[in-house]
Amino acid sequence: EDAWQSLLRASGEDGERGRRLRAAARVIRIPGHPSPAELMAAIVTAPGAKARYASKWVSFAYHREESADDACTVQQLSAKMTVGGYTVKNLITDLTQTVSFRTRVAGQ
Repeated sequence: EDAWQSLLRASGEDGERGRRLRAAARVIRIPGHPSPAELMAAIVTAPGAKARYASKWVSFAYHREESADDACTVQQLSAKMTVGGYTVKNLITDLTQTVSFRTRVAGQ
């Protein structure tokens, strides 16, 4: 499986058949702690959350640790996430349009 098949799978699509993947989880609620929905809402509004999410996608997509050269890409992706309707598919597409992706050295 290559990196882009992994990205499609992570985005919830099966690239070969184009069907949605089914995911299920059993959630245990601990009294006194936020529900999963409350926790997700808190994470989404946390300072730096979008930048951290973008940073993790950059590292995953490029198969390397984030570097200072990626700061502009992370900032641009973070800004796009604040606009409604920006999906994981949009993010993956934008990752393929960066200079870092288009000019990477063979073997990296």
